[in-house]
Amino acid sequence: MSGPRLLDLLQVRGISPHELEAIRNEASHAGRHVVEVMQERSGLESDDLTQLLGHAFHYPVIDLPAMQACIAAFDLLPFGEALQRQCVPLRREHETLLVFSDPFDVDLLAWGEARMPAAFAWTLAAKADLSVYLSRHEEQVQ
Repeated sequence: MSGPRLLDLLQVRGISPHELEAIRNEASHAGRHVVEVMQERSGLESDDLTQLLGHAFHYPVIDLPAMQACIAAFDLLPFGEALQRQCVPLRREHETLLVFSDPFDVDLLAWGEARMPAAFAWTLAAKADLSVYLSRHEEQVQ
């Protein structure tokens, strides 16, 4: 049995398929991320929306404390590229993660698959958590 579809989950929050298309268009025209516009329209907190999207897209979700408990893997993906693409390569126990915040960013997904030199698991985080992690790392290396 497959998990709930994104549209089904969003309709519970009052976002119809028509509105999802409008959200995509608005984000595209405004140069914003779909997730940002979706959060505004849904009224969901960032963490709740991240959990919903992780569930809908079958991505594991990680929060800031869990990210900080991992080891940065900027040897696999240089920090500058990670910062530019808004993603973070991490090592946790015996696995490599590539943490990102927008499952609608197909360019990032294609780039990550081509760019990462080792097997990894896409892992979703709230945009704020990802930004804080990247900012803290940047401060540490300066």
